[in-house]
Amino acid sequence: MMTQSNELIFFIDLDNTIWKNPYPLIFNEIIDELSAKTERSLDFVFSLINYEFEIREKQNRIFTFDWDDILSCVCRKIGDKWDCSLTDYINKHINKYGINVFQGVESALKILKKENVKLYCSSNGFYKYQEPILKATGLMHLFDELITSDQVGFTKSSKKFYRDKFIDEKRVITIGDSYKYDVFYPKKFGFNSIWDVETILSPSIVKKYLYSVPSERSSLINHEFLTNHKSDIYSQNCTLSIMPDAIIFKFFEIINSYKIIISDTVNTK
Repeated sequence: MMTQSNELIFFIDLDNTIWKNPYPLIFNEIIDELSAKTERSLDFVFSLINYEFEIREKQNRIFTFDWDDILSCVCRKIGDKWDCSLTDYINKHINKYGINVFQGVESALKILKKENVKLYCSSNGFYKYQEPILKATGLMHLFDELITSDQVGFTKSSKKFYRDKFIDEKRVITIGDSYKYDVFYPKKFGFNSIWDVETILSPSIVKKYLYSVPSERSSLINHEFLTNHKSDIYSQNCTLSIMPDAIIFKFFEIINSYKIIISDTVNTK
């Protein structure tokens, strides 16, 4: 359903934005099991999974994030069969460790809801993987909808991912940790973007610029970020010449950041 033209809309990423990404721990367990079962090295199994993912990502297919299919393909290559479901491992992880929601997320979301901001979860991950995690956080009621690539048939590299959720691009803000999916493409679509780098930048850089203005951080940290991450950016066929409207170190900073962004947008019309 299309929103009203004057509504402000947030598309918020999940892993490493709302919560600490649980998938590295989950896949460590899967890789350990496959390695022991097939007598292949941990590095070998990991390399096969990573290779299958990278091939799909280069093809820009939604099946890039179909981890059950990826694991099935990898198992066939090593003479095994994937007869489990990643969802089973996710639920086991939730029961054992819970989900680590970042500090300030819940309070920030509640403030945004009171300010009548439309809040959509936006994830390249499949619904069957992300929905149980979102439920486990107790935050699902704060969002209007969980949007995933398998539901809409596109990843966040396509404007069609966002479907009919907006009328005015300048009333849309994307928030996430991925430069490629949460900054580069959204800015090409005409959206505003906030780059959440809490899990990306080193603590020393965060400390150095902690009290700077989020909307001014792009120029401040551009050089230092490029020094450490330029290979990742350029391997994704992106360029840091496209910068976000604000960079945040903590999720709660979106409250002040989005107001500055929208104010600047209004003033430039």
